[in-house]
Amino acid sequence: MNQGIGCSKVQDINHIGLMEDRATFQIFSQHIANWIEYKICSKVQVEKTFRTMTIVVDQQNKNGSYYVSMAPLSMLAIHFKQL
Repeated sequence: MNQGIGCSKVQDINHIGLMEDRATFQIFSQHIANWIEYKICSKVQVEKTFRTMTIVVDQQNKNGSYYVSMAPLSMLAIHFKQL
């Protein structure tokens, strides 16, 4: 079904499919937390980027029968609360 269970292909901003899993996500999320902690970027910049990317991801997955759009939920998403 390719619904993101385990390891799945995730398109980047240029629509190139990259193989990602939960471990990769955990590592990347720690990078973002460090960038905020050490003032490489601000929390506001990260949140704005996440909101922008939810629109891209929704567009990429619009034909997926099991996909749930992220953009309407972006302001309430637990991911933002954890920043």
